[in-house]
Amino acid sequence: MNFATCRRLIRMGHPQQPEDLARHDLIRFSLLGERVALKTATGEVIDIDFASRLASDDLDSVKTYVLRGNGIGLLPEFIGEQAQAPSPLVRVLPAYASEVRTVYFAYPAQRFVPQAVRAFIATATVDARSTAP
Repeated sequence: MNFATCRRLIRMGHPQQPEDLARHDLIRFSLLGERVALKTATGEVIDIDFASRLASDDLDSVKTYVLRGNGIGLLPEFIGEQAQAPSPLVRVLPAYASEVRTVYFAYPAQRFVPQAVRAFIATATVDARSTAP
């Protein structure tokens, strides 16, 4: 999902269509690349260029830059929603959803898997299933 601060949107305008993003400063998670697929409620997929002026391989950094009003950021929904609670983040283009990404849990093969690791994987799996489209 795309998020920005209210102040940023008031100052720079609120995008109405995915094509409008080209006129804004974008902040992206560098591992996603510069092409982003957005899906409409009817299932139509729109491929957009998310070439950003700022990219980071750390989602907390992306969130921080967005919170500081540096641009519109593509953030996982759970991060953007957490940041919305007491802060000024709002969804940009809420009628469009970004593509779903697969998450893998990788850890060294071993006979004993710590309880904390098993609990984390179980919790993350339940959370992912409850928010799956």
